[in-house]
Amino acid sequence: MKCQSRILGLMLLAAGLHVSAQENDYVAALSGQVATAEIEQLPITGLMKVTEADGTVKYLSTDRRFVFVGSMYDLWKGDALAAGVTTDQRIEWDRNGVSVEKISFSVGSVVGQSTIIVAPECQDCKDLLKLALETVKDDLNVVLLSSSKAGSRDNALVWCSKDRLDGLRSVYFESRQPDPEDINKNCDQFGLMLADQAAQLFGIGQLPMFVDSKGNGYTGEQAIYAVSNQGKSNE
Repeated sequence: MKCQSRILGLMLLAAGLHVSAQENDYVAALSGQVATAEIEQLPITGLMKVTEADGTVKYLSTDRRFVFVGSMYDLWKGDALAAGVTTDQRIEWDRNGVSVEKISFSVGSVVGQSTIIVAPECQDCKDLLKLALETVKDDLNVVLLSSSKAGSRDNALVWCSKDRLDGLRSVYFESRQPDPEDINKNCDQFGLMLADQAAQLFGIGQLPMFVDSKGNGYTGEQAIYAVSNQGKSNE
């Protein structure tokens, strides 16, 4: 219902009904974003998918008059129509010499097929990480990014913990440092250095991100939906 209200509101804006100055500015900004975004045809008559440079998804009528903001679902298939953007479109790390495999660690005993990318400064990251640890479990890799010195120190504590999963829970969920005896003093921090490089390239504005076993990347509400689906498929 909330999504429908937002869509209806934008339709009224586009139709010119009771548009305030602030709303006019918003519509003008949308026009500029749509003009420079990637356009993709959809299996829906009259609609196109608009993917902006930062990965934000909107929907545009084929006559380019109406724009729809919010999630859209295929009720026949029972999933989101905007099923995420492939990882290579979202993440430029590999092109800059940063391999995700080198900056992630596995939660389980073997390397997982799904990856969650988080930062200690991001509360949504902690919420999604908790959900992923509960549902995806052993099929999960974790990438730690940060935009601050304090966050980088927290990530170093996790990375250098003898039990990284325990260190992750301590730092991200309990806001406490692992005990000194639980830290590997000869920790290889090469992966952390690459993660810092990745944070500079990618930033943390789009985090948390979940990359499913098929290589599709999801953020925000779509990430929660994707984590839940991945957990169900692993059962």
